[in-house]
Amino acid sequence: MHGYDGVEGPLLLKPQRFLAGDPALTGGPQISFHMSDALALLERFLEPER
Repeated sequence: MHGYDGVEGPLLLKPQRFLAGDPALTGGPQISFHMSDALALLERFLEPER
């Protein structure tokens, strides 16, 4: 796959259709974390819900 800690980009809607050859349908932004160190950094600075 890749060695990035995190990836930011558009949300792919209906991925099965895209994989079948249809044009990409995108929604809002998304961020994904792929390394435990990156996730731990995020969790360290999250504030509790109010």
